[in-house]
Amino acid sequence: MSKVVHLANYRRKTRQAYLAKHGTRLDRFVERFVSLNLDVDFRQLAEDYQASRYGDSRAAWDYVHFREILAEALDEAFGAAIYKLLLQQPWFDYRLITQEEIVDRCLSQYVLSRCEYALTQQDR
Repeated sequence: MSKVVHLANYRRKTRQAYLAKHGTRLDRFVERFVSLNLDVDFRQLAEDYQASRYGDSRAAWDYVHFREILAEALDEAFGAAIYKLLLQQPWFDYRLITQEEIVDRCLSQYVLSRCEYALTQQDR
């Protein structure tokens, strides 16, 4: 009883250990899900967002707001589906990773993959 367990530290260390062990697997799962389910042109989304901002007489580009809108749309369209698929994986621990975090990983993967694609196409 002389050792006090700090719950926040325990959870952080448990999460870190989990991600060290299964982080790559989780990233591959998210990458595959995004490549199979998100076939939307990032450039067109960005242009539509800029046009709507311009039409509302606002600043033409606010990446943080744009990302929030994309995250909400992803969560609404795919959040529950990808989380349900992850829950079926024996290595996934729902106590350590929330649906919101999964949606954020999907969004990051989508943006990075589309930007990488745009850059490789631009070089040709």
